[in-house]
Amino acid sequence: MRWERWVTPPRQERARLTFERVLDAGAALLSEAGYEGFSMTEVCRRASVAPGTLYGRVEGKDELFLALHDRELERITHRGLAQLEEFWPRRLSTRRLVEEVVAFLCRHFSQEQALLRVFILRAAADPRVRDEGAHYVALLEEGVVALLATRSADFSRRDVDKAVRTAYSIVVDSLSWRTAFRADFHRHGDQTEADWQRRLIDVVLAYLFTPPAR
Repeated sequence: MRWERWVTPPRQERARLTFERVLDAGAALLSEAGYEGFSMTEVCRRASVAPGTLYGRVEGKDELFLALHDRELERITHRGLAQLEEFWPRRLSTRRLVEEVVAFLCRHFSQEQALLRVFILRAAADPRVRDEGAHYVALLEEGVVALLATRSADFSRRDVDKAVRTAYSIVVDSLSWRTAFRADFHRHGDQTEADWQRRLIDVVLAYLFTPPAR
């Protein structure tokens, strides 16, 4: 597991379960308090673990954060890939499939909004977080590309692989910005979350199904 690079992982079952409790407490704390409110002391208190036990396995706050970052993104990404697999047997028109995939990506971000906000904002300050985050974004991208590549004949772009990857970037970049800075950062009248999602879907549909100007 990638997250184990940042810590000294326990080998005995009892110690492993204790450390899992520490990681669960750390993830919950990050969701509630963000990076600024994240501390080894509070993690230990919530997990009912002596500080010496934790410091014996991790150098400090940043290493624990990196372990949590990898662990949680791996969990979130694998769940997303499993959900993408459910689209393969569905008999949808290609336009409807694209709509459903964009809606899925919106749900994927919203389900873990608090944690992802912390990770996205921290990536701006720590290149290790940015690089690891890019790894998991790329894994999900490959899942989306593989799915939509099965409908390549229906798209209006010559280079379908490049077009789908561009569309994926449009969606993920938009969702990352919205997750990091919340919906109120770009207030547009009385637009609801559903309205915003519909606009994003329409942008992707227009890009993939409108022939490029000659």
